[in-house]
Parts: sequence; structure tokens; C-alpha cells
Amino acid sequence: MAAPLAAVSGGVFAARFADFSTLDTLLFALAAALLAAWGLRAPRTAAGEAACLLGLFLAGAWLADAPQREPACAIGSLLARMDVDLEDPVRLRGWVLRPPEALDDEDRFDLALESALDGVPACGGVRLTVNREPEDPPLRIGYGARVELLARLRFPENYDNPGGFDRIAYLRDRGIAMTATMRRYAPIIPLEGRGGGAWSSRVWRAREALADRFAGLSARAGLAPEPASLLRAMLLGDRSGLSEETKSAF
Repeated sequence: MAAPLAAVSGGVFAARFADFSTLDTLLFALAAALLAAWGLRAPRTAAGEAACLLGLFLAGAWLADAPQREPACAIGSLLARMDVDLEDPVRLRGWVLRPPEALDDEDRFDLALESALDGVPACGGVRLTVNREPEDPPLRIGYGARVELLARLRFPENYDNPGGFDRIAYLRDRGIAMTATMRRYAPIIPLEGRGGGAWSSRVWRAREALADRFAGLSARAGLAPEPASLLRAMLLGDRSGLSEETKSAF
């Protein structure tokens, strides 16, 4: 089973980093057919195996390149069907997919949607930005917590710089379909129940415990804020305490 799985996985992997034209696909298919025909003319096991593996490679590449159909509950499709004005705040319900990251004057977290508008079933991820005053405490919501809030939704956009950062693809790979902003001091209403998986919940709890432990150790060691924030970012991936200059440098 290892060889067929490797062939399919190789096709999927190749399709993510290469653009196969129709001609490329036909040439691969022709090569597989020739190998198969050669294997049939005489008992050549190696040729038959190679033809099968090449066919599985093509199947993996085709599956990875095939356009993915959005489910009916996808938030983008839902808003388009209901002709929602994106200038108006939309009521969202869901659970915290990624806990808040504290920046200078805002907090950012990901929400896995359960419903939108007036309880219409919705799915997909939304990256939320919550504005606050710099002196206000950062937002604390744990992974899996269910919440309800009002936010203004936006479709992600790329800047028109050739070869620039593909923000749309970056968010899509992380399950984020739209971005959203909340007004300063807008309420985030906690709901009953929890979402997410048990394993991910344990991972995030461990990460939070490590972050608290690191904060205590760095305070006792007398580390200055900037070196402590840099070390925290390197060890835990938490960039919340980094200055803009440091973020730009790294």
C-alpha cells in the first residue's frame, strides 16, 4: 500500500507547486498507456506497476487541481444569495478556532461559523479584528468558546504587487473565507457549549500555560520587554509584544 499512497500523495503535492496544462496531462496519460501496453504485450511486471503508479500520480494531481465546490452554507455564498450589504454589521455565531492575538491597539482571532444573520446556518472561518485602546487589556477568549457578536464582513484582497504576498491563498489554506472588524467596545456574548476538538483544546491550553509560565520566568529574570517579547515569539509563536520594527525585520 505504501507505493500507491506515495504516488497519489506525490500527485497532490506536485499539483500544489506546479501548473499542469492540458498538454502536460495528456503526455503523462500517454506515457502511462504506453507502459501499460508494453506490459500487456509480454509479462513485464515492472512496466505494469510503473503504469499503475503513474496513473495514480495523475489521479492525485487531478484531484488536487479540480475546482472545489463551496457548500451551500459557505459564508460568501450565503451573503451573495441573500444580497447582504457588507457595509452593515452582520450578526455571527460560532466558536473560537484560534484564540486572540494581542497587537498594539487591536486583538485578532479566528471564528468558525455556526450561523449568520438571524440564525441562518453558516460555515467557514472568519478572521476577526477587534479594535481597542492601547491601554486596554487584551481580549481573552479560549479555544472552542462559543460566542455571538456583530461585525462588518469583508472578502480578503491581494495587493496588486507582482510576486507579492498572496493573502487570499494564505487565509484559504487556514480555512478563512472572510475577514471582519468589530467596533471598539462592541460586546462579545458568550454562549453555552463548546466547539472544536478535544486534542486541539489540549494543545491550546498547554500553549497558554507555557505562555503564563514564560511570563513569570522572564519577569523573575528581569528581562527587558523587547528581548522577552522576541524570545516569546521564537518559542511560542506569539508576536503580540513585538514592535513594528522587529516585525518588519523578521
